[in-house]
Amino acid sequence: MKQERRSFLKKGGVAFAGISLLPEWLAARPKTGKKPNLIYVFPDQMRRQAMGFWKKPEYASLLRGTSDPVHTPNLDRFADESLVFTQAVSTTPLSSPHRAMLFSGKYPHKNGVKWNCRADRENQLDPRAECLGDVLKKSGYSCGYIGKYHLDRPEANDPDNPGHYVNGSTRPEQKCWDAYTPEPLRHGFDYWHSYGTFDVHKNPHYWDSEGKKHEPGIWSPIHEADKAISYIRNEEGQRDEQKPFFLVVSMNPPHGPYHSLKDTDEDVFRKHYSEEKIGDVRELLNRPNIPEEHRPSKRCVRYYASHVSGVDREFGRIVEAVEKSGQAENTIVVFASDHGEMMGSHGHMGKTRIYEEAFGIPFMVRYPEKLRHRTTDLLMDTPDIMPSLLGLMGLNEQIPGDVQGRDFSKFFVRNKKKGKPEASLFITHGNDKRGLRTDRYSMVLSGDGKEKDLLFDNQKDPYQQHPLSWEEHRETADALLLLLARRLQEIEDPWVRENKRGEMMPYGNF
Repeated sequence: MKQERRSFLKKGGVAFAGISLLPEWLAARPKTGKKPNLIYVFPDQMRRQAMGFWKKPEYASLLRGTSDPVHTPNLDRFADESLVFTQAVSTTPLSSPHRAMLFSGKYPHKNGVKWNCRADRENQLDPRAECLGDVLKKSGYSCGYIGKYHLDRPEANDPDNPGHYVNGSTRPEQKCWDAYTPEPLRHGFDYWHSYGTFDVHKNPHYWDSEGKKHEPGIWSPIHEADKAISYIRNEEGQRDEQKPFFLVVSMNPPHGPYHSLKDTDEDVFRKHYSEEKIGDVRELLNRPNIPEEHRPSKRCVRYYASHVSGVDREFGRIVEAVEKSGQAENTIVVFASDHGEMMGSHGHMGKTRIYEEAFGIPFMVRYPEKLRHRTTDLLMDTPDIMPSLLGLMGLNEQIPGDVQGRDFSKFFVRNKKKGKPEASLFITHGNDKRGLRTDRYSMVLSGDGKEKDLLFDNQKDPYQQHPLSWEEHRETADALLLLLARRLQEIEDPWVRENKRGEMMPYGNF
């Protein structure tokens, strides 16, 4: 077996990744009978293209367009042991809405989070929602949360300065983003080492379960990996050893800022992305849909790539801790993100767009006891993740009745074709857009009809540089509009009630 295929996991000297070559019935693992642990690691703003394994022969034809020239050796090994989703997306590519859908299994208009949470917005995760942590705690799990949360409407509840927001202000109109999350709003997490949102990567802060503030003074992914490893080892009695555990590790990088060495890990930067290593920054900006004159991406891409490789290093440490704990066979490890990053494509930075750079995310699931390594083109919405993980964990009966997401766990286990979803939805409330992505096409409509509606053939135009004419592709457009209208009606989206874009959308015609 080639060196690059060697797995973290070995049994009897045979690499686990080799199981992918066996028939499915032979690849089945002996069951322990224990409830599986679940570790969900999701850095912020990491796009699907930002992983090195896409260049390997097994994966090269599955990513439309080129991948980023980044160093991710740990993610590359992890992919070879995991179920790799080749078309995973963020239904709303924005931090707070994605997180609310992930944990609640509901779409933004149902879970209370339509855009990013801050003090001057009536916008936060519904305290009454039965979320993933709530379900698992009721099912006998110890639940821990480490890192960025960003699901509260910040209140003047600073534990060290009552009556003030955690940024020191006293008025919500000062737009405080950061937050302290009191215990009643933690949705089942009994171990807490978290903050709302605070983008100072080398001077992060966290509040623990009792409300004490911690300021470790190091690059945040390092500290969060340290805390995750300690939790896995249970070094400080953070969890009940007799219970399975659910751990979320939410890293802020590769989210900005990414402007200088003040933002990133210097060792990683100097090893891979300095001017001495890469003389021309255009080597990193390898997508043909980036305008040559786009300056922000040229200033930022070295540091963004450094963030990605730093996250990879810390994720590798977490995976290693799982291996050494002796619980790897019975532990589900997920690596994902909440949305991508444009990084100059189409002349944009950031997210909230249906372009692949912002819409597409990593999503990989490793569960040695139940899943064999393969790739899947399964099209899911973000709310589908919560019930699918519960289904994979054997907790189908515990999925709350008001969850809108669908349990696709059977597609995780087997490469089934019948019943697979036809499309992933795209929903934004801030700029009021709706769209979808099928295996081949991406389509988006603006709520007021003032912005140009877009239709792309992602097979023929993987960089989405040439929007299709709606009139010249009427049959395709009509089929996609019908599918979009049906999906929006299924989830009771406000567009259906308001008959929004009714001149195009065939509401009720199915």
